[in-house]
Amino acid sequence: MKLEGLRRRAGTLVLGLVAGTMMVAPAAAAGVPDGAGFTAVVLGISSAGDEKIVIDALPVPLTDRSVNFTHDSTFRAAVHYRMILVFHAQDRFDGTPLCAQDVPGKGLDITPPAFNDMMKTTHLTGVFCADRQTLMMATSRMVGSVTPGDAGFRFLVADVAKQLFPDGFAVLPRHTDSDSGSPG
Repeated sequence: MKLEGLRRRAGTLVLGLVAGTMMVAPAAAAGVPDGAGFTAVVLGISSAGDEKIVIDALPVPLTDRSVNFTHDSTFRAAVHYRMILVFHAQDRFDGTPLCAQDVPGKGLDITPPAFNDMMKTTHLTGVFCADRQTLMMATSRMVGSVTPGDAGFRFLVADVAKQLFPDGFAVLPRHTDSDSGSPG
């Protein structure tokens, strides 16, 4: 009887891994410290372990509430702040609709990158949201093998995080109206 239960669980695990090419994980499951002031969603990564590696690659001053943007005068505790990180193979990826979605990435064509292929490019697009509004969007890329956990991978994640907070992690990014260039 115990062996049958193990087989059923193993079958469910394999089915879950085969059925999804992309996993969405909220920050608490992925390791952003409670009280950091935001949650994180990682798309284009195939395992929960790799999602944790992504979250662990975020700069400490961003995830440490004692020094991050939660002390900024524009921070509002009632607002749901989210960082959405999308790993993709496409040269161009429009992250604009991500903040407005209840389930970020749903219905979007996201081709996961070939992390270990020396001839391919891994792209990372990040957006930082306040409720359903995009405050900032950033993108970066790295050519060659970019394996989760490697120094290059950590650099890629940290680079996008720094672009999302151009004035430093202690200041919330300001929404900019792309048509006029003036703050929104």
